[in-house]
Amino acid sequence: MRTLLAASLTVALATTSVPALAHDNSKSTIGVGFSTQFTPVAFSGNNPGPYSTIDAKLPFSSRLEATLSFGFAIDKVGGQVTGSPNGSQADFTFAIQGDVVVISEENMNLYLAVGLGLSLGTITGLDQVTYFVGPGMEFFFSGLPHLGFFAQFGIGGTFAGQYGGHPIVGTFGSDIASVGLHYYF
Repeated sequence: MRTLLAASLTVALATTSVPALAHDNSKSTIGVGFSTQFTPVAFSGNNPGPYSTIDAKLPFSSRLEATLSFGFAIDKVGGQVTGSPNGSQADFTFAIQGDVVVISEENMNLYLAVGLGLSLGTITGLDQVTYFVGPGMEFFFSGLPHLGFFAQFGIGGTFAGQYGGHPIVGTFGSDIASVGLHYYF
């Protein structure tokens, strides 16, 4: 019974799907979604580690897009944050990313991304500045031309803030910290 239902659903989707024209997001006003590539990494007890940011992606043309990101987390670290009577602080992340689409396909865009993010703690102040550069891909399923899933990889790191004396540089792209989705309106 399950096999028949799955086969029927597959045939129905295959015969009613409409090709997505993902290569031109400029026909949309804004893409709203989430990502995690800008959020702090848990290098100390003073921040909660990676958390998602809420994104607004603005397509300026079929080849140029910008993403504005905001995220926060309430951190309970058991009294480890200096100056906090109950050991908690709020962490906020603000970021901007620019994308240049280099290859457009029917259901996928390959792009070069450059991003910069700031993570601020209510007790610790500037936790870190995050940066990255590298390729990424956003792909769309036929029949869902407004829902884009993306993944990015490349070289990134942190400097300034509490990690200012020990900048961190490395590759990224192996975990949830470099993926997300956007829905385009």
